[in-house]
Amino acid sequence: MFIATLLLSCEKNPCRANKDEQTIYHIPLDFTVIDENTSVNLLTLVGGPYWGKFSVTDDKGQDVVIYESREGFIQFYPIIRGEEDFQNENIKTYYLHFGQDQTDTLRMKYYLKQSPCLYHEYRDLQIFYNDSLYLNSYSGDRPTTLYFYTTIQK
Repeated sequence: MFIATLLLSCEKNPCRANKDEQTIYHIPLDFTVIDENTSVNLLTLVGGPYWGKFSVTDDKGQDVVIYESREGFIQFYPIIRGEEDFQNENIKTYYLHFGQDQTDTLRMKYYLKQSPCLYHEYRDLQIFYNDSLYLNSYSGDRPTTLYFYTTIQK
C-alpha cells in the first residue's frame, strides 16, 4: 500500500526537484574573449586589458548583470522568466563593451523545449559572436563554456 501511494504521488507531482537541479532561469551562459592576434584572454585579472572595464547591454540598452572571474570568464543569465516564447524562435542580442575601445555583438537564436516544471531546455540553440557562428544546433540545458575571438581596433 505504501509503495502504491508513493508511486501515485510521484506521478501526480512531476515537478518535485532534486535540490541539485537548476531551472533554466538559473543556468548561466559562460564565455571568455581571446585576442585573435596575441591569444591573450582580454578579461583576466592579470594581463587582461579589460578586467573591470568590460560590460554587457541588451538590445534595449539595459545593463546586463555579469559575473567576472579572475581567470577572465564571464557569466550572465540570458533566460528571464516571463520573457520566453515557447512557440516561436527567440532571438536575443547583447552588446559586449570593451571599455570605450570597441563593442562586439553576441546573438542567440533558439527555441525552448517546455517541460511541466521550470526545467526547460534549449532546442536548436545558435550563438553568433559578431558575424561568426560559434555554436550550432545545440539542444540541452547548458552549453559548454564558449571561447570567442576578436581583434580590438584602437
